[in-house]
Amino acid sequence: MLNFFFKKKSLQESQARFDESSIRLKSSSVLSYSWILTGKLAIGPMPKYLVDWHLLENNGIKKRFSCCYPEENIFTPIPPDWISKEISLPDHRKQEELKTSTLILILREAINLILNDEKPIYLHCFAGQERSSLVAIGIVSLLEGKDLFDSLAYVRQCYPKARPLYDHLDILEQALIKYQ
Repeated sequence: MLNFFFKKKSLQESQARFDESSIRLKSSSVLSYSWILTGKLAIGPMPKYLVDWHLLENNGIKKRFSCCYPEENIFTPIPPDWISKEISLPDHRKQEELKTSTLILILREAINLILNDEKPIYLHCFAGQERSSLVAIGIVSLLEGKDLFDSLAYVRQCYPKARPLYDHLDILEQALIKYQ
């Protein structure tokens, strides 16, 4: 009987240790991001945990540009000493129609943040695949003088998770023509 009690207690302690370690895993993350313009523009998903913000800070990033809607900000708040800009863009859920004028505005704002400060910027949307990739393609096209398809190939080479929506690429092409 006593042996059974120790086994049961040992099993409960193991379960408690497992629960604690799974909680620790949930509160730590390895943020997967890439540099698009080295030392100037990085792209990836929304930082979820405090450790994600620290990772970015340790790599010299303390500015972020979000393409998310306010209701998507469900994770760890942005550190107070960060420079932050947000302009919402629709994704595959089509919250609204993407307008050329909105895309031009976001490109102007992002490029101003890049050019007016030597500190790098972290560009993100929720998953880091559609909206932020679209903006990164536009930025590369405008700052590097590449056409849309070369910019798309370049961003995908730097950040293989980039998956902008095809109809958004059509709108980006129009925005790039009107931006000039």
